Amino acid sequence: MRRKRFRNSCAIEVELEPLVRLWILRLLVPLQGHRKFFMEHGYDNDEIATLFALPGTGLEGEYDPGSARKLLQQCHLKAEEYSEELVFPQPLSENLQKLTHLVGLNETECQLLGFA
Repeated sequence: MRRKRFRNSCAIEVELEPLVRLWILRLLVPLQGHRKFFMEHGYDNDEIATLFALPGTGLEGEYDPGSARKLLQQCHLKAEEYSEELVFPQPLSENLQKLTHLVGLNETECQLLGFA
């Protein structure tokens, strides 16, 4: 029996922080999350597709997973170019620094905790 998917009808009208945008792109492109993101007749998450202006999300254009994948790859490459400049927001950064010294986290653990 095929499971039904229920989409959230609430549209997201937000500007993504560059760091969050990079993390989403990393999940979709190099970690191959796009395999579950591209469905037979549309996107698994319309809000994320809209945030990246993928084909078939606006009034014009039709759903085209090939074009969408290429666009995501281009967005990912561009985001990676500036990844070294991206930092956590100030309050999070301060709290992570305190935890790093208190618990003895290494750089990778600190990044994972910041992501979470």
